[in-house]
Amino acid sequence: GEAPNESIDQVKEKAIQILEEKHHKIITKIGKVIEHGLTCINEGDVIIVHTISYDVTNMLKLARETLQKTFKVIVLKQDLAKTRRLIKSLSAAGIDMEIIPEYSLSHYIEQGNKVFMGALSITDDMKVISAIGSANIVSLCHLSNLPVYLFANTLKFSHQPTSQQRIHRKVESKTHGDLSFQLITHSHDTVDLKHVDSLVTEDGIKDKDTITYYLSEKQQ
Repeated sequence: GEAPNESIDQVKEKAIQILEEKHHKIITKIGKVIEHGLTCINEGDVIIVHTISYDVTNMLKLARETLQKTFKVIVLKQDLAKTRRLIKSLSAAGIDMEIIPEYSLSHYIEQGNKVFMGALSITDDMKVISAIGSANIVSLCHLSNLPVYLFANTLKFSHQPTSQQRIHRKVESKTHGDLSFQLITHSHDTVDLKHVDSLVTEDGIKDKDTITYYLSEKQQ
């Protein structure tokens, strides 16, 4: 047979170059999201946070450490391992925090003046795939007229509907004393984009009236 045009080393080199370019692209986009997001944090804010997204965590840290802004974060406790990372990051930056169970938000809703959330993806039928528990939290905040800020770079825009997203259903057998039952959970929530007040991407900040048009243009 004919000798291959490229050696294994050349193929590897090309693959590494492609990966490095993709990584650079992602980092650049995230950096711009953070840059725009910093303008969403004001002196004296009380921000409700239900996300462990890299963008949001680093934005909060920069606002405190570099811009010296004074604000408070109400952290909604989710899975302990995830919430632990967020708490450690914010604590290291000297950010004033209050940690509460996510189901207790109704007792604190009046203290907050905005909500920050991240996304796994944004679908072409205008839904946000996000951390489990997000749907209830966003609904409560929307009813309380608390502005919801969604941070997501355009690489998270999906060209597929919600039905095609990988939301896993898990069934666990549980036993408590003389009671046995099956507990059904899901890996992620879906949130309606109409409940989001501001979408922050590398292109800037889109308000409620322009989000749908902006996404339609991007997802074509």
